[in-house]
Amino acid sequence: MTAAVDDLSMDCYLQQRRESGGSFPDPIYNHADLGPLAMEFVDTPPVQRLRHLKQLGCASYAFPTAEHSRFVHSVGVGHLAGQATMALRATGLDVQPIDVELQEVAGVCHDLGHGPFSHVFESEFLPAVLGRHDWCHEAMSARLLEYLIDENNIDLHQQYIKRIQDIISSGGKRPQQLVWERDSAWQLQIVANGINGIDVDKIDYLQRDARMTGVRCSYDFTSLLLRDCKVIDGTICFPDSKQTFVADLYNARWSMHRDVYQHRKSKAAEYMVVDILKAADPVLGISSRIHSPEEFIQLDDSLVREIHRAACSNPSEPRLQEAAAILNRLERRQLYDFVAEATVPAEALEADYVSVTASDVVSHQAHNSGVMLQPDDILVHNMKIDFCSGSKDPLTNVMLYSSDGSVRSAADGRIHRPAQFIYRQVRSQWVAYFIVGVEKICIYVLVLYFFATNTTKAHKYKIFQTKSLVTCTVLFSFSSIGRCVTVCKISFVIVVQQ
Repeated sequence: MTAAVDDLSMDCYLQQRRESGGSFPDPIYNHADLGPLAMEFVDTPPVQRLRHLKQLGCASYAFPTAEHSRFVHSVGVGHLAGQATMALRATGLDVQPIDVELQEVAGVCHDLGHGPFSHVFESEFLPAVLGRHDWCHEAMSARLLEYLIDENNIDLHQQYIKRIQDIISSGGKRPQQLVWERDSAWQLQIVANGINGIDVDKIDYLQRDARMTGVRCSYDFTSLLLRDCKVIDGTICFPDSKQTFVADLYNARWSMHRDVYQHRKSKAAEYMVVDILKAADPVLGISSRIHSPEEFIQLDDSLVREIHRAACSNPSEPRLQEAAAILNRLERRQLYDFVAEATVPAEALEADYVSVTASDVVSHQAHNSGVMLQPDDILVHNMKIDFCSGSKDPLTNVMLYSSDGSVRSAADGRIHRPAQFIYRQVRSQWVAYFIVGVEKICIYVLVLYFFATNTTKAHKYKIFQTKSLVTCTVLFSFSSIGRCVTVCKISFVIVVQQ
């Protein structure tokens, strides 16, 4: 296939593309088109596996319509990658047919290495069972790409395989780290842009996720990379008239994290899935399947059903029964309850932020409360949202060109900026039901970590409880330890279900 594409003129390639390519109906773009080489990859088991991975993991517990898969997202990214490459050719850039094809393949294959339940598998489950580890989905995507090519006898030169792998992994690396010539460095800024984060992967998932969750229907960033972009000194630059549009993209990402990706119910479901996987792992060896491509491609979101079947077949296995009990709660939507959250003030972010742990929380409980919580009884989520560049201004690395030919950073113009570019919250959730006699006792622990320079504070909070529980008031005392004001005494209130 690649040899044939290499020998074609662009006109002949476009004709071949119309005859041998593929087109998919798509709710975002009306139709998503892929060339013949990308279609060879689409029709393989590793790519088709993406149909069985939800794009948003557990978000459907908060947004029932968020059932779209990583497959449709990957097809969308492949489509946009090809369209963006052709748009750059229209500006006079030297773009060959093979450049278009490789961008599309990279778009289709960029998420091959994701495990079950999206980022939960890599970011929550594996650290919980393996501790510090060097496994990442990007590296597995590169391995699966080679496995896919070998298993399906796809005719692709080794130099092109390496180019696809570089395009996929460029989101975490600067172009100079990948040793690409300056004239072709733009190819590392389409699927995964390690310079400023403006790429077709982000454009697709922001639009698709917003549409499928129903929280936003007005995002349309497709034109950002499909119109008026130019490559100047190896960098994709945008017209200065798009400065506000670029800022809107970063703001949209922030909003989607706040409203969807970090939603309380979604996170509660994620924690329950992690606990299910942790309980079953010693028996089913889930974490041992991440090293072999052959075993890894058997992992998808149906893993919880595998755990359920194993629990039914082994009623005497305590770990599987523990997993099944949590799964039963999840399916009844008895999610881990949200307790409270506290925003970390900006001045605390300037120092080295240290995550709050469950052990930190339980170490401050009053010993005369009647019930002693253990670290496993609560979960603490250290939430961080930024604008793609940590605590830095993301517009700094976005280059704009003017009609007079000059180029400047998007950060140089007058445009509204947030007061800070990173945002953190500490959230706590309770996990267990405590059984005392015949009564279910729910213990609500409100934990607020304040980062400030002032000394002693006392705060009173009302907790309006759900599940027909009695409304109560809890008094908290705080004392200062340097810059960090931590809870030193908590009066726990035990509330008996009516």
